[in-house]
Amino acid sequence: MRADQLPSDTNAEQALLGLIMQDARLLDQEELTEALFHDPVLRQAFGILSRLHVDGQPISSILASDAFRNADLGSGNTLARDLLDVSFGATARIVVPHLRAYARRRETWRLGDVLQRIAAAPNEGDREALETVIDKLTALLVDQPLASNIVRAREYLPEYLADLELHGTRQGLPMGFTDLDRMLGGVQPGELLVVAGRPSIGKSAFAHQVIGTVAGAGKHVLLVTPEMGRRQVLCRMLCQIGHIDSDDLLRAPTLSEKTWTQLLLAEPRLPDFAIYDAACTSAEVRAVSRQVHARRPLDLLVVDHVGWLSDQTRSGESYAVTVGRKTKALKAIGRTLGCGVVVLSQLNRQSEQGETMRRPGLADLRDSGEIEQDADGVILLHRETREAREAEAIVAKARNGPTGLCKLVWEPHTTRFLARAFPRDAEEGQT
Repeated sequence: MRADQLPSDTNAEQALLGLIMQDARLLDQEELTEALFHDPVLRQAFGILSRLHVDGQPISSILASDAFRNADLGSGNTLARDLLDVSFGATARIVVPHLRAYARRRETWRLGDVLQRIAAAPNEGDREALETVIDKLTALLVDQPLASNIVRAREYLPEYLADLELHGTRQGLPMGFTDLDRMLGGVQPGELLVVAGRPSIGKSAFAHQVIGTVAGAGKHVLLVTPEMGRRQVLCRMLCQIGHIDSDDLLRAPTLSEKTWTQLLLAEPRLPDFAIYDAACTSAEVRAVSRQVHARRPLDLLVVDHVGWLSDQTRSGESYAVTVGRKTKALKAIGRTLGCGVVVLSQLNRQSEQGETMRRPGLADLRDSGEIEQDADGVILLHRETREAREAEAIVAKARNGPTGLCKLVWEPHTTRFLARAFPRDAEEGQT
């Protein structure tokens, strides 16, 4: 559709500019942006008035006339007078929502044109273009103003200080491990926490414990697990919660009376959370997260693990860059939805020395240094051997806190980590 065919209301646009000339404080409203104006001359006039206001100059019809004339917007006096005339009797409370409705309609038309172009000539960049369209359509559906998130630091400072005084420092979602929570402040909304380890070290078990803690506190959690099916997830979590030997659920030909009793006691303690266990790409994780978030705001997204996301490597692109695209996409989900994101990742095998394994570092993150770059926090799980019970959770990166090492104990029969050692038959053992 041509620009001159897009829906608009020139009279309303002129009225809004006239109202701004009468009361420049309207420009302080976040929803007043150039997107409200379809007429190019009026859009330019809005930009001129905005710059005058930002520069601290009092807006008057005389000052506006001079500025319009200097910008070659016809006769400055005539334009300013016309704007004031049209605005007579109008109110911003009526005009602004009216123009916002037109702006949304124009944006919808433009997005439709993008979709038509993608359908007519598909190419490798389609997925990212579609993701952008989805983001913009989502903003339109929830009726968000089309304004950007640009704020002036000094203007935002009073709001920040007032919030700090009212609520104190923001605490993330506790993971259930005291030392880790103290170092990282929990899983922070909008941030990406990477938990990495070698195969069979306990990454999934660690993630299940975090899910149990967060969901058990009444928070909304989504687990995306293309590696492990829902039956395995529930089996492991019931073993963790009920202190059940996993062999009794996975390998015993029949369940003993003791195991059934333990299951019945554990069942009401299993918190509710969403599970998505199909093969998927990072774009599909985004779509699933949106669907879950639409029903109830999402607090935590857990992905097990990044290597199982089936994003295709593009022509001329290294696999490391592909992995970086995945982590960036997952972090963007957290920023968009305002939820914490925990992503599991593998460590490379170069740190293994036969049956023993050296303590890993950030350089051992498998496939991509971009994982380290994108992550706000990185936890490296370590055991010297796969049979060892002594374990460490190494905070190798913390964007807003200290790094260090936390001692844990791996309990293999219940597939969980403990903050300290417990006898095998203990009935306690909460982390």
